[in-house]
Amino acid sequence: MINNEFPQTAERILKAALMGLAKWTNEHVSLDDYLDQDVSPELRPPVSSMLFEYFRNKALVDRIVDSKCARVPKPRYQRLLKMTTTQCFFQSGIRAESAVNVAVDLARRNYGKSASGFINGVLRNILRTGLEDYQKETVGNPLSRFPEILQKRWKQAFSSKELQNMSTALTHEAPLLFV
Repeated sequence: MINNEFPQTAERILKAALMGLAKWTNEHVSLDDYLDQDVSPELRPPVSSMLFEYFRNKALVDRIVDSKCARVPKPRYQRLLKMTTTQCFFQSGIRAESAVNVAVDLARRNYGKSASGFINGVLRNILRTGLEDYQKETVGNPLSRFPEILQKRWKQAFSSKELQNMSTALTHEAPLLFV
């Protein structure tokens, strides 16, 4: 039996994450404010997980997407590529191929056939390469997942051992605690 509700839920989650990233980028709205004010309670956990996972791995995700685009895509395409790449590599609630399908369908309906072809091509290319190849670049540089401005500040402020420990802690999902 096929769950027909899944694609709609997955698309709602992706749309909400895209809107949050757009508001953060364009309107400088904090993620917490966006989640509190604009996201329905049932979508808040998966949307917050996706957004925070993206920011936890922002430098790496941005590098992955940028490496597969010959030119800089429109901002709305960039956001879709980055959120879907985050889902594919750093989320366990959806299979990578399903995440790509949801993104391509969303692109087709919202941006047209040409855009959906572009989104499909870039995302399938990213999946073919796999995360391991991108992570090989980070060996020996525990901060490579983080923006360069943070890397510079942290290198000045912390020892190599502290940087390694911080990097490990920051790149893993925080444990879920019920209080």
